[in-house]
Amino acid sequence: MAPISEMTEFVCYCHQHTKADIEADLIKHHGRSSIMEKIIYHRKQGLCECDTKHPEKR
Repeated sequence: MAPISEMTEFVCYCHQHTKADIEADLIKHHGRSSIMEKIIYHRKQGLCECDTKHPEKR
């Protein structure tokens, strides 16, 4: 099991998805992540706010 700090580290600060969320989603959807698809879609549409919500502004 991953350390607690790694489990709570967000991959997406807009919707607060963690690495663990994406890994579970991959397993649930047999190798396809609906979370990653949503993140990619939002970035392409200019709807991503991670640059302002990320604590390091990146």
